[in-house]
Amino acid sequence: DPAPVVSNDIDGADLVGWLNCECFFSLVLVGLLAALPFNLHSNDLLQTRESYVTRAEELFSDGAFEKAASLYERAVNAEETADGHVFLAETLVRVSRAEDAIKHYKRAVDMYSDEREKMSALVSIGKLQTDIGRLDLAVLSYREVLDMQPGVETPEIADAHMQVAISLLDSQQYHEAVTHLETATAIVPTLAAAHLLLANSFRDMGQPEKAIARYKKVIKYRPRDFNGLSAMGFTHHELGNYKQALNIYRKALAVTPTAADVKYVVAALQGQHPAPARAPASYIAFLFDLEARRSAYYEWAGESWPPSESNLFHEVHGLIFTGVEKVMRSLVEDVMGVSGDAGDCWLDVLDLGCGRGGAGHEFRGLANRLTGIDLSKLAIEQATQPGLYDELKHGDLLVALQSFLPESMDLLIACDSIPYFGDLSEIMQLIFSILRSGGVASITLDEFANTDPNSQFELGFTGRWSHTPSYVEALAETTGLAIARKQAVTGKTHFVRPAPAQIYRRDDPLTHRSIVYVLQKP
Repeated sequence: DPAPVVSNDIDGADLVGWLNCECFFSLVLVGLLAALPFNLHSNDLLQTRESYVTRAEELFSDGAFEKAASLYERAVNAEETADGHVFLAETLVRVSRAEDAIKHYKRAVDMYSDEREKMSALVSIGKLQTDIGRLDLAVLSYREVLDMQPGVETPEIADAHMQVAISLLDSQQYHEAVTHLETATAIVPTLAAAHLLLANSFRDMGQPEKAIARYKKVIKYRPRDFNGLSAMGFTHHELGNYKQALNIYRKALAVTPTAADVKYVVAALQGQHPAPARAPASYIAFLFDLEARRSAYYEWAGESWPPSESNLFHEVHGLIFTGVEKVMRSLVEDVMGVSGDAGDCWLDVLDLGCGRGGAGHEFRGLANRLTGIDLSKLAIEQATQPGLYDELKHGDLLVALQSFLPESMDLLIACDSIPYFGDLSEIMQLIFSILRSGGVASITLDEFANTDPNSQFELGFTGRWSHTPSYVEALAETTGLAIARKQAVTGKTHFVRPAPAQIYRRDDPLTHRSIVYVLQKP
């Protein structure tokens, strides 16, 4: 057999395959080089931490926070330093990456040898933990700051005390918060923010005299502080110091002339009628948020509100009618022929101004579904605890009524919520719209004892509107609602206003009337 012939020639197909393979790997290499985060021609392979930081600072100044964060991260990877972690953390905060920022602040705490720098990073951690709702962790961070230098009195320590107090107040731990705030103001007497927090704490705890003393400190160091001025005016108002309250409210309006809640209170104290004829949502929310905070504090402390005749908060704001919910339920059961005790729980019920659930307790037995609406976010949070309501909505009464479908409710109740409106025409129309045929609305209105047909409702110095029975009856008839029942309930107050801007306290209380109306849709 002939011997095989060996050839040095490369087969054409093998050559094409080899070239294709080489081209493929070349393309891969080019792609990898293009994807690299640096440019070979600019010597970026040799960049240092300092060069990354310099460029990151420029980007940060231009507002390009995402790119700046990327470069700060490269700087940390190139050379880890405590300052580098702080720079990165501060930038991550700007792009809403709080959790990542906390991690880098913590690493900085571990690396810093200087206690002042450690404290600064810990304070930043505490603030971020507060922002993301981890109040328990925030308190621990601030306490760590205080434990680092016990007995030292510096502005940083005062700020740490204040931050601990803020976290404690968010969880309603008033007594411990007050201790920290008093320490902070002792270290830095000019710390107006701490004085304001301390004043608000005393106000929430039902100690208005102590609150006023601290509000004075706020105004001493920040004379044009609107929050301090308006809060001090409100606290004088609670004590029945109407002249002082009015003077301070005017100073607050000189700082912020557009403050709707303060303008409304001034109009009420002066006997004027604002337009529109209703309380601003901000006023109602503030008033009942404060009542909710104070109620929560009293419950926590094992105390109770003072008796009605010595309860200045409720008296000056016209919240003097008690036991109204039981009267409302009795009248509704009579008109509708139902009984909560008998288990007639088939009604779809809407509670306007549900507050902390006072009316809900009375009407739960009648309800197939109970919906509550209130402007006080804190009151709603407290109303959720017993599980009374099937649904709770935070919002304005009128806006909420407009959101319901026609003929969607069997029963509407409004205990002590409609007196914050003067003109009731829109409310009546909305009530008529959402009630089913035969449905009932039970509302309470402060009585305006006036025979002048041209004066149908009036704003009282309490911030509540009173209405003549003739106005309510005529409006109900015009709207198409029949007054099925009405009954008066009474409350007592020592305060009277014989003339506009002339309010004084009597030794003997006067009796005021509120009318429970039961309106029925044919």
